Amino acid sequence: SGYICVLNVDSATEVAYNRLIAVEDSNTAGVYNIGSSPVIYNNVIDGGGDELVMANSYGIVNESGSAPVIANNTICAGRGLIGTYGIYLKESPGTVIENNIIFTDDGTYRFGVYVWNTGNPVSLRNNNIFDFVVPYHCGNDGRIIEVTDIHQMNALSGFQVSGNISSPPVFSDREAMDVRITEESGANTRAGGLDLSGYLLDDIDGNPRTGGYGGDASSIRPNNEGAAGWSIGAYECDG
Repeated sequence: SGYICVLNVDSATEVAYNRLIAVEDSNTAGVYNIGSSPVIYNNVIDGGGDELVMANSYGIVNESGSAPVIANNTICAGRGLIGTYGIYLKESPGTVIENNIIFTDDGTYRFGVYVWNTGNPVSLRNNNIFDFVVPYHCGNDGRIIEVTDIHQMNALSGFQVSGNISSPPVFSDREAMDVRITEESGANTRAGGLDLSGYLLDDIDGNPRTGGYGGDASSIRPNNEGAAGWSIGAYECDG
């Protein structure tokens, strides 16, 4: 594949309930998919990489010409010195990207979702994409769409794109990749996700995706479009 990866997906239909941390090396990836259209959900993924090595790191790489569903994951693009990519799609029409936390730790060129040689995803909704220079890039047939602001991304047309935010949550321990979201995280992360019960019903620890807001304070009510009370990312937090 050309990547040092934790999980190389070939024919799986589902990738779920994993904590995948890539090594510190060059051209690393947490998940590399070719040959199938899996549902990838409820995973914690770290793209690894080394800030001292002239190379890239990737959270998820999909090069299969397939149509994966990527939902309710917490994805760190890693620490590649040249570039970090949260989700990298090549020739992957029909991809669905919903309810994911996507962030990076380093990189000169930092891309949240990078699409190459294919059209826009079918759906890019209610993700929390932060710490990237470019939250969304799509290059296809000589045309390039590149936005540097989450509001610009939500304003794109031609596919389902809405409800995305750029709001760093308060993790339990980000440096240790304990990325459970805490009660100090914003409402749009804790309760701003879509209801994806067609794909999953619980979180990475088996806790139910409740659709509840927790408590009764209006301050924890989300305001991003499509919010149904689910937490964004691999962990549910209804407190």
